[in-house]
Amino acid sequence: MPSPARLLPTLALGLALLGCRPGGPDTTEPVESGPRQIFALGTLQPAGGVISISGTPGDKLKALDPKVVENQPAPADGLLGVLASYDARHAQLEALRTRRTLADEKQRVDLLLAEAQLRGARAKVKEAEAKQAEARLQSEQVKHLDEAAAIARDELDSIVELRESDPELVTDHQVRKQRNRVARAESEVKLAQQRIAPMAEAAEAALQAAHSNVEAAEVSVDSLRKNGALEAIDKEIAVAQQALAQSVLWAPGADQSSVELDATPTDNQDAVDQPRRYTVLKVFTKPGELVSQLPVMNVADVSEIECVAEVYEADAQEIFAGQGATITSPAFSEQLKDGLRGEVAYVSSVIGSPGLDARNPLAPKDRSIVEVRIKITTTDQAQLAEAAKRIGLQVKVRFDAADQKPE
Repeated sequence: MPSPARLLPTLALGLALLGCRPGGPDTTEPVESGPRQIFALGTLQPAGGVISISGTPGDKLKALDPKVVENQPAPADGLLGVLASYDARHAQLEALRTRRTLADEKQRVDLLLAEAQLRGARAKVKEAEAKQAEARLQSEQVKHLDEAAAIARDELDSIVELRESDPELVTDHQVRKQRNRVARAESEVKLAQQRIAPMAEAAEAALQAAHSNVEAAEVSVDSLRKNGALEAIDKEIAVAQQALAQSVLWAPGADQSSVELDATPTDNQDAVDQPRRYTVLKVFTKPGELVSQLPVMNVADVSEIECVAEVYEADAQEIFAGQGATITSPAFSEQLKDGLRGEVAYVSSVIGSPGLDARNPLAPKDRSIVEVRIKITTTDQAQLAEAAKRIGLQVKVRFDAADQKPE
């Protein structure tokens, strides 16, 4: 009996003689009448693509939200899970905040003391200015005392002159009394002159020192108000918050403002829905397992599904935007026995290698393809729901005849 290997060439020749073409669902097939139709292989994909949720490699997955279940909507608040590093990073953040609180309290006390010193320094300025004003008054008083002494001397000269001309009019007692007045006046002038210079110098020195103390106190107050130490701690807190955020797994678009959570995610019934709801497609990492380079899970917005078809480059010229297409698969239920309807939304200009394998063993393997995206146009919600549950399903695409292609 001939071996199967020897029968293959004979079988191929027989098929050729019978007019059959090798190929599969991705070949161009003639119809009995009318224009030629084009077939291709494709896959059902979310219009927004499949999104990988990853963690830090080497970390451990601590917990997933109870609502993270494959083929089910992701939690409404967008929180998918936390990594084991969350607890340590949260503790570090709390320690920094405690340090920030203590530093802030110390700054407040130091600032109060510095402001009190500033007020005291300004009071000293006022006091020194008063001393300086007093010194100026003393200087004016010296002038008055000197003038009083001069008047007393003039009176003494008059009395002495009068006594010499008429001894009976002025007695010796009056002369001695006037001389005593002159001596006291001159003594007061001399004493005031001796005191005024040191007083003025002391007042000037005190004023300069008071101004210096005010400047130093103002610098101290400004420095405490700016407080670079607090700014440094704030930067550390910001870095710690970023590190903490890396220990939480979020759905795309989730509000991450409340990154600080309980140690384990809980079913939050009061969560506000995110603008877009995602569905958990596949969970690759279980709680307790190490996070690797692979995603922890894949999620997608399945509210809009499309078909990504691979059309042979020779047939791509017959495909155009707006062209109708029917998508079929043996995996579809009875409600999709006639297939999903769609229309071409995008035809790539890049030629590539096929990523899908035809199940026909005689289909050619060495052809290049063009990617064509087909938007699902059916409005039947049941059909759309079934398509949303078939992400990644390999399907057969039959494009409508291209005889109405726009010029």
